[in-house]
Amino acid sequence: MSGCVTQEQRKTPTFTGPTAPLDGAARMYVLRPAFTEVSKHDSPSLLVDGKKIAELSYDSFIDLNMRPGKYKLQLQSGALESSIWDGSWSLNVMANETYYLAIWNDVAQDSGLIFLSTTSKPFLIPWIGEVTVNKALRYEVVSPVGALPVMTYMNPVKPNAEIYSPAP
Repeated sequence: MSGCVTQEQRKTPTFTGPTAPLDGAARMYVLRPAFTEVSKHDSPSLLVDGKKIAELSYDSFIDLNMRPGKYKLQLQSGALESSIWDGSWSLNVMANETYYLAIWNDVAQDSGLIFLSTTSKPFLIPWIGEVTVNKALRYEVVSPVGALPVMTYMNPVKPNAEIYSPAP
């Protein structure tokens, strides 16, 4: 069974509000909302200027302090994860600003062959009907009004460093 997780299903808030950026730095929250359960078990790696920052699990966010400048952000799928997560983009951040970057994958109903695995060997079978599949990696800088209610019950992920600087 799939569906969205509602705030009513979660009892304890994990995020009580944004923290101001460090002096002269920007604060960026990167969110992976629980829009769909497709690829729920994937935890793609988040890279900033080619350096792995953390794994972004389902329904989680990461809080980053970043010096002003242009950054290359990237997601990389793990060995057994959907390659739909593989993508990169650039983002310019300014001092004393807070950004909310939402990352998710679009899904759609599709029909055709599905891959089933048994204890002996995998095989393909035709599926009569429709299945939900990944279609595209999406990312968008969203407003605090859109981000903060979603973040309230998300799981925080700890980054690898205190502050990041843009690549030269």
